[in-house]
Amino acid sequence: MTERFLLRRALETDNVALSQLSQQTILETYVEDFSIPYRKHDIESYFRSSKSPEWFASKIVDPLQATWVVEEKISDELVAFAIAGPCKLSHSDVCSGEDGDLQFLYVRRDRRSHGLGQQLMNTALLWLEERFKGRPIWLGVWSGNLKAQKFYMHYGFSQVGDYYFNVGEWKLHTFIMRREHHSP
Repeated sequence: MTERFLLRRALETDNVALSQLSQQTILETYVEDFSIPYRKHDIESYFRSSKSPEWFASKIVDPLQATWVVEEKISDELVAFAIAGPCKLSHSDVCSGEDGDLQFLYVRRDRRSHGLGQQLMNTALLWLEERFKGRPIWLGVWSGNLKAQKFYMHYGFSQVGDYYFNVGEWKLHTFIMRREHHSP
């Protein structure tokens, strides 16, 4: 990493900070950057069910998943995170339990362009390739986030399907991307 940042596996005690970081990065990305008009109670409900400290605690201790964080050394603040594990995307080619999935990768807006996303991506891909040997790796990315799609294509992912992800009444058109197994 760099002298300024530390990439590490998440600890159980990171769950509250991860919840806060997740909520911040989702609001920055979808509400502020892309002006998605989520209704307040819809996004709050989503955060309670899918981005709460308890939700993150369950991800961190799950032996089938891995959660990484990037911590800014000066402030001890978490500024980025990634979660990987078994693929649960709804696609006819997914072999549940056998294929890997990059479930989340978010970097706080004011810490982008420091290579943190690349470091998290490289770390997650190494873990996924080791854990799901010879199998494809999957992910979902919002159809309107062209920068993220380009980032994932750089790593060999291509679009193979789509679905709608609901946040309350709002439906996000999401692309399913897959990276085929790469032989050494």
